[in-house]
Amino acid sequence: MAVNTIVVKKQKSVKEMSVKELLLSPEFKTNLQKIVLELQGERKAKNGLVGQNLKRHPIDYLNLDVNYLIAEYAAILNKNSQLSSNSREFIKAVCEDAAIKTIKQLQDNETAREVRHGDN
Repeated sequence: MAVNTIVVKKQKSVKEMSVKELLLSPEFKTNLQKIVLELQGERKAKNGLVGQNLKRHPIDYLNLDVNYLIAEYAAILNKNSQLSSNSREFIKAVCEDAAIKTIKQLQDNETAREVRHGDN
């Protein structure tokens, strides 16, 4: 009789995560998507209020797909990006904001798990 054992992989603590692991986490992607959608909404609202076109902004011409932004952010961190400095600054600011939110979210989740399981 074969016995299937289930190995539960303990989730890494936030302190042990690499930048790559953080950028590829589903939480980071979700936070990045939320930030991009908020910025797009704000841009459309400002454009509607003014009644005329605003000055050109990276949000108007960049590919805002989450996977593209993550890949480009990694290139920016590695100093390999071919984008303009304005585009690089925009992507860096958006991704850093998402990273800060993700780290806080993961730390809160970690603390809640410790409290729930008594891992203090």
